[in-house]
Amino acid sequence: MQVRGLLGGLSGDFLPDRLVSRADFITALGKLAEVTPSDYRGSPSFADVKESMACAPYVKWAEETGILSGEEGKRFYPERALSRKDMAVMLDSFARAMGVTLHESRTVIGFGDLRSLPSQTRSAVLRLQKAGVVNGFNGSQFKPSNNLTRGEACAVLRRFVEASISPSCAQGWTRNASGNWFYYEDGSRLTGWKNIGGKQYYFGSNGTKRS
Repeated sequence: MQVRGLLGGLSGDFLPDRLVSRADFITALGKLAEVTPSDYRGSPSFADVKESMACAPYVKWAEETGILSGEEGKRFYPERALSRKDMAVMLDSFARAMGVTLHESRTVIGFGDLRSLPSQTRSAVLRLQKAGVVNGFNGSQFKPSNNLTRGEACAVLRRFVEASISPSCAQGWTRNASGNWFYYEDGSRLTGWKNIGGKQYYFGSNGTKRS
């Protein structure tokens, strides 16, 4: 996702193991929504987000669209590392605010460590899990209080984009974030040997084009 400009590099490096801040992630969501920062001037309601901060227009946009709940004097903690549970709530709220339909591809996993969380947070995690956007650890743990690294955030955002695209809309050549090529016909990936444009191509069982 770095090439999409959602999470920029630091001093020329991407630093995938560096933790993502709350400001970083809401900015990435704003860029994904193609927000124009100049359309959101002024300070958000959050007491710790000033108009001069780079994240301010994105926080204001998120507040106005209902992704974030801002109240006068309330704090956003922009520099605080983003937890997995807060990531799930932000991303789920983003999907609903943008009218994005996440296509379910998995059965529900009953993460045992979600029981103590608010119902809104549990629901957000399970919706994202069913869509294949978030994964667990050891099959049954979500680790909601763990903080997200930049590399993990990029993977989550990539899977979110993929889950929001209806397979029935896929047609022709497409390339995933790992650089693998696929060919779709009427929403289905081709497998085996296929003639495309007068050339023979071989696609593996998962649809990946082989050299």
